[in-house]
Amino acid sequence: MRLLKFNNFLVYFFSLFYISCNLISFSDEGINCSVNENATFFEGEYVVFTFSGDCNQIDAEDLISIAAGNIQLKFEFHWKYNILMVKPEEGWKKGYLYQLKMNGYLKIDGQNIMACIVRNFYFGNPILIPELLENTTVYPDDVK
Repeated sequence: MRLLKFNNFLVYFFSLFYISCNLISFSDEGINCSVNENATFFEGEYVVFTFSGDCNQIDAEDLISIAAGNIQLKFEFHWKYNILMVKPEEGWKKGYLYQLKMNGYLKIDGQNIMACIVRNFYFGNPILIPELLENTTVYPDDVK
């Protein structure tokens, strides 16, 4: 009898453990960003997020923000299947420092995924953007 109660306890315990593990995944396997986390520069037209499965498009869009300095930008979205393409409404500006974030929970194929993607990058080709000399300031409007 005692063994039966212990077995029931184990079944109950592992059931709870299994359910809790399926509620939230802290893996970022479900979302991939085209801007590498070590990238300093980006010169594409769109930042691309690829999702491993189906997700609610509006929920995914709500998790994204793009800032140039302290200014939050408006941006446009384009979807193709499980691929989300994002760019600022007014386009990227050469030499500007951008911060792109995708932060929050998103359900992908029924599983909650925590998205925590932060990318800081300058827009443009690093060869074409002049290096800053010590004690010299170059403003983005001066870069052509």
